[in-house]
Amino acid sequence: MKIFTESLIITFWIGIGALALWGAELAGLLRTDPPSHPQNTFPIEIELPEVYQVWQRGEAVFVDARAPYHFNEGHIPGAVNVPVNRIKETLSVLPTDKNAHLITYCGSINCPNVYQLMHLLWEEGYRNIQFFPSGIFGWEMSGHPLEGESALESPGSRKK
Repeated sequence: MKIFTESLIITFWIGIGALALWGAELAGLLRTDPPSHPQNTFPIEIELPEVYQVWQRGEAVFVDARAPYHFNEGHIPGAVNVPVNRIKETLSVLPTDKNAHLITYCGSINCPNVYQLMHLLWEEGYRNIQFFPSGIFGWEMSGHPLEGESALESPGSRKK
């Protein structure tokens, strides 16, 4: 009887874990690949120097997927903050035009938040989405300006 009870408990928790992962996958929270965008006529990835040129010309809204704390430390000037775990609360900072050109970024190429954010924005109806895989790290390493608390310390420097 004890073995049966323990087996039942283990099976129950495995089932709960499987349902949790299944639900997270359905919500797009486990995705690390960019969504397919058949309507886009431009590449989904955008890298330097092109991303810098787009920024200089003001041709896109830059969307930072990092937590507010990191965003406030330093971000691409003019960027808006839409953390993945707060997308519903922060959608109002995005253009109402679902065809607006959005460029999402995170800390660096190793950050999965940018892919999750792209999926969530796609589900919200946005169609002209690109991502900048090098993120804020690549932007800063290239010597481009930052906006935020750390950017105020001295030109071109940030806390390490």
